[in-house]
Amino acid sequence: MRFLSIATACCVTALAADAAAQLPGSAAVSEPRGELSSASSPGNLLGFASAYTPSPQLLERQRRLTMMQKRRDDEKARREASRAAIPTRFWNDEELAAAKFQGAHLLWLRGNTPAARRWLETILDSYPHTATAERARITLARL
Repeated sequence: MRFLSIATACCVTALAADAAAQLPGSAAVSEPRGELSSASSPGNLLGFASAYTPSPQLLERQRRLTMMQKRRDDEKARREASRAAIPTRFWNDEELAAAKFQGAHLLWLRGNTPAARRWLETILDSYPHTATAERARITLARL
């Protein structure tokens, strides 16, 4: 409801200013002072000029919001740059198979032979052309 009353007041003010400008011998209507943007005041939403001047508190709030957004953007760029600088470890098939074989061996040492057998079969299925797969085949034959 408050917006409606502000919009109505802006319309009335704009109409009165237009009518005064059309009268012969009338003084010129002053231009709007320091608007934030064309869509920031209710009068401009309706297509009329507005004499809206932002308060110092609003200007300070917008300055702080802009500053905080800049800090967020700078922090994001810094994090992306540091993540890009971290070397990424890539494991080849032989290393992956060796790690799984180690897990199967630990399972066997703990007495969990069925789980060790499943891990060795996984090595044979996933990495059949590695040296570790040959070790897994020999170990699986012994279990």
